[in-house]
Amino acid sequence: MQQTVFAIRRVAARPPTAVGHRRQLLALLLCLGLPWPAPATADTTTPESLQADASLSEMVRYAYHHHPRLQASQALVGAAASRGQREAALPDPMLELNQGLRESGNQSLALTQSIPLWGKRGLTRQRADDEVEAARATLHANQLAVERELRRAWIDYAWSQAAEALVGEQLSLLTQLTEQTRRRYETGRSDLPALLRLQNEQARLANEQQALRSQQRAAHSRLASALAIDSTALGHPVTTLPAPPVPPDDAAPLLASLTEHNPQLRALRHQIDARARGQQLAERAGRPDLKLGLEYMRQDMMPRDELALMVGIQLPLQRGRYRAQRAEADALHRASHWQLQEQEQRLAADLEIALFNLQQAARTVRLYQDSLLPRAEQAMAVTVTAWQAGQASFADLIASQRERLTLALSHQRALADALGYQTDIDALTGRSLLTYHGETP
Repeated sequence: MQQTVFAIRRVAARPPTAVGHRRQLLALLLCLGLPWPAPATADTTTPESLQADASLSEMVRYAYHHHPRLQASQALVGAAASRGQREAALPDPMLELNQGLRESGNQSLALTQSIPLWGKRGLTRQRADDEVEAARATLHANQLAVERELRRAWIDYAWSQAAEALVGEQLSLLTQLTEQTRRRYETGRSDLPALLRLQNEQARLANEQQALRSQQRAAHSRLASALAIDSTALGHPVTTLPAPPVPPDDAAPLLASLTEHNPQLRALRHQIDARARGQQLAERAGRPDLKLGLEYMRQDMMPRDELALMVGIQLPLQRGRYRAQRAEADALHRASHWQLQEQEQRLAADLEIALFNLQQAARTVRLYQDSLLPRAEQAMAVTVTAWQAGQASFADLIASQRERLTLALSHQRALADALGYQTDIDALTGRSLLTYHGETP
């Protein structure tokens, strides 16, 4: 790019003195104005602590403030804001000092400043604002992703506690029956095979309880990992799976919420806006910019010093480069549109699947809760009473106990699955668990 400079000279009204030289030099340096750096803002955020008996909401709030992935995303938002300030700022002015080699009295001092025209700085600021909004939407997406992992880990941990409690309750009942059978065997009112089968069933349940405790420790480690803390720093909160959510019958409101509030889609839309600004900048890149300057000159052969005003323009002669810049901006803009379309279709399919799974799980929960479990508990109570009276076989007793335990575990599993699918729907529709409690994530 070439530059053409026009100079307008003015003869000083009077010979400059030493003080006059300093004043003129100071005026020359300050005539265009140099921006002062903005003071850094201190971080006054108070770190939160996680209590040993923290609830799920408190864990989510803690993760929002302390999770490394979210800290990194927050830093990227700050970096995008700083990058926007840098790109929208004027170029640094150029200060030139010329000293004659043959004539030591020939000196000049020039200060020049390039000024973008055609609204380039405004477009650059708008593009930077769109990029900051895209970074904030990405931060929100990462928050929901971290929350989803945390909520699912908490659900698995709560299910393991519920399953271990159910097996423990069944084992306690079976231990009482085994003790009763042992006393009856000692008094000759029961045979040895019945006692041995009860002891075998007791040992089987004890082994299953140990397996669930091991699974609970693994779920505890996963929960700590979702919080990005060491498992030794996480307490062992007693959790209970809440009531199952009521799924909507129509997916249309959820799809509308997905389109409007999903942070991944919002990030892509802001990216499209930013690249649209890039297209406009590429269209105007081939237009010349302005360059202004002041030059102070003194020569021994001249009776007075001179002050010159310089005006220059850049000559955009490299047309191939500007064509390539426009082609690149157009391709990036088209790519963003295709990415948005693909993401909308994929997330809509994920939402439909999650809603279907939630509806199925909710129906299963109601089936166990309203029909299967009450009947199994009633059947087991009747069978235990009949067995103690000698009116039911040992096989009937074991079968009724196993059926009741299996149904109770399946009920808790269906409840955990329903809560997990609701978690997926919340993440897709951009809703945090904290918003259920009226908090701002």
